[in-house]
Amino acid sequence: MRGDTKGRLLLATLLACAVALLCACSSSTGSDPQDSAVSEQEEMTVRITSSEDDVAWGCTLSAVVTGEPEGAKLAYDWQMLSASGDKWLSFGESHEEGRQRSLTTEREWTGLYWRYVVTATVDGEEAAAAASRTVGPIASQHAKFKDTVHHPEPMRVGKTVSVELELPEGTEALVRWMRAPSWDGEYEYIDGATGTEYTLTDADLGCYIACRVDPVGAGYIFDGDTEKVLMPVLAASGGSGSGSASVVYVCDGAGESWYHTYDCDELSRLRQLGYSTREVSLAEAKAYCTPCPYCMQ
Repeated sequence: MRGDTKGRLLLATLLACAVALLCACSSSTGSDPQDSAVSEQEEMTVRITSSEDDVAWGCTLSAVVTGEPEGAKLAYDWQMLSASGDKWLSFGESHEEGRQRSLTTEREWTGLYWRYVVTATVDGEEAAAAASRTVGPIASQHAKFKDTVHHPEPMRVGKTVSVELELPEGTEALVRWMRAPSWDGEYEYIDGATGTEYTLTDADLGCYIACRVDPVGAGYIFDGDTEKVLMPVLAASGGSGSGSASVVYVCDGAGESWYHTYDCDELSRLRQLGYSTREVSLAEAKAYCTPCPYCMQ
């Protein structure tokens, strides 16, 4: 009888332990709405992208929100840091549906910071702390431009060289002309030689002429090359000033057998690779070279 009693007590004890263990497991794995909200709060993020390679005025900033709580209502707000740097100024909230919001930066915002702030609410209660992302400072505009230099072939004293510019709307450029005694020599600005056209003078004889384009005013910079170097200037008629026949150009060491009548794309490329250029008479060049196909086009 005593054995049966002890057995029942042992069985009751084991059952009590099992129930306690099950309760403990249930409480540790159970879900709580507040815990879920915290989890969602940690996952909600904001990402900002720019329509350009960097954040410059004139570009479009796009903000994308991910990980918002299910069923949440989002409030969006672009904010700009004040010039004094002590407070954020709201650009206006939006409670419209959708995740993506765009903002086109303006010139007056150069040097300032922007951020995108998102808050989420469910049934009027804040479901997650505000998520935000900051970008900036807004850089000067990178204005893409095109410059095309027009020049006679060959370049001679008395002829006019010019540059054709295609600039972004609202931008300006200063065009200056320079000369140097050699291709890789020190270029100096020619007094009074500004503007899109320049007439070659005796002072330019034998020199290389370069055109430089610079931005005017603040708030933007130019992308791309700003200098174009042209062929040496020849005498006004026939020859290089020494009474010789027409002069052409050969590029020594380049492994080609062409002579060039002007600064074509191929000759410019060879010069940029470091090959030297020399002048020879057309009669001499014809003895061992053939015309450059680029010059003949």
